[in-house]
Amino acid sequence: MAAAFGAKAELDYKDGYPPTVNDPAMTALVRAAVTKGLGAAAVVEQDLTMGGEDMSYVLQRVPGCYLVVGSRSEAKGLVHPHHSPRFDFDEDALAVGVDAWLAIAERFLE
Repeated sequence: MAAAFGAKAELDYKDGYPPTVNDPAMTALVRAAVTKGLGAAAVVEQDLTMGGEDMSYVLQRVPGCYLVVGSRSEAKGLVHPHHSPRFDFDEDALAVGVDAWLAIAERFLE
């Protein structure tokens, strides 16, 4: 592109995070555990994203499943995205997260 416009360019490319890829068996375990522990309505399949995440490195070495506990609450006006300066979360989600992790641990140890 630079040459086409009579310019010169130098590219200094740095790799970012690798993709976050869930292990299929661990994903099935997490889905089953959360469904049993919190009900089917608690399990929402997230769309694929290009977001980077530190867990990408962990999941390259250890089978796992990246789980997100939602904290949005329309009723409480907690609707702003994570990187917004107006972000706040519904603290009731903390109990949901604990319940989810307990269900996952129990299922994993069976």
